[in-house]
Amino acid sequence: MSTPLSNTGHNSTGLRNAVDHGVQPTHNAIDRMADCAVPAVGQLQAAAHDATDTFQSKGQALADLKDQAATTARGYVREHPLATVLVALTAGVIISRILR
Repeated sequence: MSTPLSNTGHNSTGLRNAVDHGVQPTHNAIDRMADCAVPAVGQLQAAAHDATDTFQSKGQALADLKDQAATTARGYVREHPLATVLVALTAGVIISRILR
């Protein structure tokens, strides 16, 4: 009577061959996936870099717009100080009535 432990040399070789035969397609599939992933990662990096550049340029444009608006507002306040105070007072009265 043969038990699994009595014939370990023959069984382990057969088992090793079966495992190797089953594992090889998995290794091949992983290698193919890795080969496909490398270009995809490169494309993602390029897209992220482009997005970063776009956000930085848009952020700079927004900062420039803010500076321009502040300069324009300062000029208006200097040219029309009384009108500016009246507009601010009117806005304050309206906001206080809304919040009551």
